[in-house]
Amino acid sequence: MTAVNLALIRDTNWLTLEVCREFQRGTCSRADADCKFAHPPRVCHVENGRVVACFDSLKGRCTRENCKYLHPPPHLKTQLEINGRNNLIQQKTVAAMFAQQMQLMLQNAQMPSFVCREFQRGNCTRGEHDCRYAHPTDVSMIEASDNTVTICMDYIKGRCSREKCKYFHPPAHLQAKLKAAHHQMNHSAATAMELVKVRLMREYKVVVLGSGGVGKSALTVQFVTGTFIEKYDPTIEDFYLIEIEVDSSPSVLEILDTAGTEQFASMRDLYIKNGQGFILVYSLVYQQSFQDIKPMRDQIVRVKRYEKVPLILVGNKVDLEPEREVMSSEGRALAQEWGCPFMETSAKSKSMVDELFAEIVRQMNYSSLPEKQDQCCTTCVVQ
Repeated sequence: MTAVNLALIRDTNWLTLEVCREFQRGTCSRADADCKFAHPPRVCHVENGRVVACFDSLKGRCTRENCKYLHPPPHLKTQLEINGRNNLIQQKTVAAMFAQQMQLMLQNAQMPSFVCREFQRGNCTRGEHDCRYAHPTDVSMIEASDNTVTICMDYIKGRCSREKCKYFHPPAHLQAKLKAAHHQMNHSAATAMELVKVRLMREYKVVVLGSGGVGKSALTVQFVTGTFIEKYDPTIEDFYLIEIEVDSSPSVLEILDTAGTEQFASMRDLYIKNGQGFILVYSLVYQQSFQDIKPMRDQIVRVKRYEKVPLILVGNKVDLEPEREVMSSEGRALAQEWGCPFMETSAKSKSMVDELFAEIVRQMNYSSLPEKQDQCCTTCVVQ
């Protein structure tokens, strides 16, 4: 019989950091202490664009001369602390659920079997090798409260050496039945554990705001489906649900693509009230859309009653560079004023689209630490 392995394996995925692609190409103009991505020295092992941080360095106790793990700067240490805390919460929750499941399995592992009542009355015409109920040879084996006997698991495994076993030794046909039931129990336990992992995923509600025609739907659909919407069709309200893994931590995003026209502006308060993270989009080729975004941020602060809401300022349509009306410096200055990240994206070429939604998840992860909310986490402006 094989039981489900409920042992928790130590998870160190939360120690991995994404390496700066510009740094790898030698073109990153940001210092190690400013870039939101890792700048690992040559001694560190980089695999698939990721590097593992030194756990001892986070604790201030690494004494290795040439440590092969990254010693992250303070702002990346903060991100790792968030990842570690979230990972610990998940591990503890899983451990508690595993313990409950283990207790249930241990109870069922005794494999009780009902005793044939006709056999007890002495009128069972079926032999012990044909009856689907137990025919125990010793009355002391029977549990009077529920009229069952406990199966000897050692006997089923062919290794019971007790001269007078107090547990029931079932015949072959009952053994087959019990093995099938035990297999089903293990399968159910494994399925339950998978459901536990799904329930442990953090769920976030992201609201995409901006005036009409800036590419809110195009960005969202590009991220969710990997396709670009060529034709503009004004949105009233669309919901998208997608799983995303950021910094080795899975989450479920519920993305609300909102209307950009003024006739639906009254609905924004409700969107903002329910949202946890916000993506404010303007078009690089339309100056007025950049001006329209400012009162939307004010509305978020008013509804949320808090300035440091997870938020990203996005200049879309970078693929239309010759038609640009809003300079990068303008977007960067506004983002610095608001204390939020700034990105320039292209829904058409998918430039920085995945990075955009990964960053809003990081922002929401960060905001879940109450003791850290008075610090700024946007030390890097992404272009």
